[in-house]
Amino acid sequence: MGRKIYTIVLIVSVLLFSTPILKLSFGNANQQDTSGVTIASNKTIFTPDDTMRISISVKASRIQVSVVDAYVVVQDPNGDFSILYEKPEWIVEDKPLYEVASIPLKNRQVGPYSWYFVLCPPGNDPFDLNGLVAVANIELFLLPNAESSPDKKNQKRLHFRSYPTTLIAHAGGEIGGRVGQNSLEALDRNYAKGHRYFEIDFCWTSDDRLVLIHDWERSFSELFGDAKEKPSLERFKSMKMKHGMTQMSLASLFLWLSKHNDAHIITDVKERNLSALKIIARDSGKFQKHFIPQIYDPSEFEPVKLLGFEKVILTLYRSSLSDSEVLKFAANSNLFAVTMPVRRAFSSCLLRELSQKGIPLYAHTVNEIEILNYLRGKGIHGIYTDKILPEDLNH
Repeated sequence: MGRKIYTIVLIVSVLLFSTPILKLSFGNANQQDTSGVTIASNKTIFTPDDTMRISISVKASRIQVSVVDAYVVVQDPNGDFSILYEKPEWIVEDKPLYEVASIPLKNRQVGPYSWYFVLCPPGNDPFDLNGLVAVANIELFLLPNAESSPDKKNQKRLHFRSYPTTLIAHAGGEIGGRVGQNSLEALDRNYAKGHRYFEIDFCWTSDDRLVLIHDWERSFSELFGDAKEKPSLERFKSMKMKHGMTQMSLASLFLWLSKHNDAHIITDVKERNLSALKIIARDSGKFQKHFIPQIYDPSEFEPVKLLGFEKVILTLYRSSLSDSEVLKFAANSNLFAVTMPVRRAFSSCLLRELSQKGIPLYAHTVNEIEILNYLRGKGIHGIYTDKILPEDLNH
C-alpha cells in the first residue's frame, strides 16, 4: 500500500505553542487503546538548534469505526494543552494515513513535551478519555544548548558534590525490553545489574490481599492472557504471566528480600495506602527496615512513622500541594526524600530550595542519561528509571 504524506509545517508554526486551549490532566491517555495508531519522532531529546519531526500514522484495518476525528495534542512543560493538528471526519479506508510535521524549536521553553495522537467519534471532545477510539503518545524533551545548561554553568560544583546519584528501578526495572512488570525476574535482573532500590506497585485483590501489580485494567490485561475481573489472591497466584515472568505476592516479596538483604523496596500503593502499610508493618518482621513507604499527603506522615517505618518519601504525582506547602512540610519533617514527576522537576523552584536544606529530591520517570545530567545540574539527587543502570553512570 502506498503512503499519503502531507507536510504541515505551516499549520504547526501557527498552532503549536499558541495560547493553550485548557489546562487539565491528560496523564491517563496512554492507558487507552493504542491499536492501529502510532506517533513517532526523529529522536527523543532536542536542543533549540534542532527541528522536531513528528509523524502520525493510522492502520485502518485495526480501527473499528468508519469515520473519526483525528487530532494531535501537545502538552507543554507548564502542563498546558494545545491542539496542534486536526483532521475532522476522516473516512477510515483500507489504506494507511501517514502525515509528518516539522517544528522549529528556537525560543521554545525547555522541558518535556507530551504528544498525543487521538482518534475519536466525529464531534466528540478529544479530551474526553472515555470517548476515544484510539490514542498513542510519546514524551519528548527540549534541553538547552550545552553552553547554557545548568551542568555547564555549575560544572565545578557538580564534579565535587558529596552525594551519589540514587537510581530507583521503576516497577522493578526493565526486562526484555518491557517495563512495568513488577515481576520476580525484573527484580532479579536489575538487582544483578547493580540496582539496590526498587519502586514496586501494590494493588488489592478481590479478597483484600496485597500483590505486586500496577492496576487491574491495562496492566492486568497486558501481563496476563486470561485477565478478566480482579482476582482473589489464590487466583492471582495460579495465573500464568506472559513472557515467562512470575507474578509476586507480598509473601513472595518477603522471600525475595530474605535472599537480597541489601535491597530496598519503595512502595507505590494505588489505594488505601495506610491500610496497606499497616499490613506490611505487621507481616514483614525483620524485613520492615527494607521498606521505604511513599506517602501522598502530609497527613499520612505521622501514622506511617508510628508503624515503625524509619524512612518515608513524600511523592507528589497525586498531590495538589504547592511548592511552598511542600517546602514547609519537608523542612519540618524528617523525610527520606521528596519525589516529583519529571515535568514538575523542570519548572519547580523546589529543586534549589530543598537541596539547600539538605533534603534529597527525586524525579520520575527518567530513562535518558542526558535528562538525568540536566536535572542533576538543577539539584536532583536521584531518579526512578526503567532503563538506566548503575553502570551507565560511569559512562
